Amino acid sequence: MTVNDLEIPPNATIRQEYVKCGDPDCQNQHGPYLYAYWKHDKKLNKRYVGKNLEALRLRQIAKEIKLKPSQYRKFKFIEQEASKDNVLAKQYLEKLRTEEVSIDWAHRVLINNIRQQRMLKMMTIADNSHFSYDNENELVQFIVAEMQKEGLDLNNEENLDSYLNTKFM
Repeated sequence: MTVNDLEIPPNATIRQEYVKCGDPDCQNQHGPYLYAYWKHDKKLNKRYVGKNLEALRLRQIAKEIKLKPSQYRKFKFIEQEASKDNVLAKQYLEKLRTEEVSIDWAHRVLINNIRQQRMLKMMTIADNSHFSYDNENELVQFIVAEMQKEGLDLNNEENLDSYLNTKFM
């Protein structure tokens, strides 16, 4: 389903359902998933909503601001950052709704801002630990080593942000 196919009328009933997958060897029910049901011209219509109502809300906003499906992932990232109280992301969400900026530009600026903030936190942590570094790679290697000492998964961005925020304060 593309973003533009999302035409669920306001009188639709939303239901949770468990479904079987297409794998003939799988006997498990998957879900729950949300489906919308409504009648139109005496015909019962059904449309997949998503895993939760938040997914539907995001797709409705994406349709409202005329996003292409390829831009939807970037929009979800910006919205996720806004939900974490990222002020810049909140500003860009509003500018996207009024079409003041493009989704690609807003996403790129937000990513760069997050990288800059992470780098500044890393520099502060290294300085507080009296670690001297000559370049960005040495700084990152220091943070990786410190995270490994604490048994944190280096591939998990949430672990990185949590570590940086804890040590930065």
